[in-house]
Amino acid sequence: MTAEANKPLVLETFAPKQIRMFEPFTVENRHGQKFQVVCQRHNDVCWRLLIYSPTSQYAGDLLFKPRDAITVELIDFHVYREFAGNGIGTKLINKFQDLLREQGFFSVTGICKSYDRPLSEKEKLAQWYTNLGFTLFLESMEGEPGYIGRLTKNLKE
Repeated sequence: MTAEANKPLVLETFAPKQIRMFEPFTVENRHGQKFQVVCQRHNDVCWRLLIYSPTSQYAGDLLFKPRDAITVELIDFHVYREFAGNGIGTKLINKFQDLLREQGFFSVTGICKSYDRPLSEKEKLAQWYTNLGFTLFLESMEGEPGYIGRLTKNLKE
């Protein structure tokens, strides 16, 4: 068997006819407010879930890309402060995982980081991911003060 045959499948490009990875959907916060979520390609290197409030304000985004045929890498996830703390992030990440399972993905990886928040909020963020079933490998990265650690989650559990 050649070395080429042993290389894992890496999805670095997008199928030209695939306009979006997911159809638009809505998620509700704890107060029953519905947020619209739209999936778009982002700079032809990843996908982006754009979150819009009930009044059509941009509320945040989630960037991700398939690393291979079974793993998705979570690149960035951010809900703006004025919309945070009401369950929209939790609902979105749960729906995102459901959609990945439907498409046959087995795991999510990523990094946990927060550059503009105090230590107490970084600890809450780490706990939030843990509560959602992610495993967080705490570590530091020189020159990256907001870096908390690596995240993994098995979607088949």
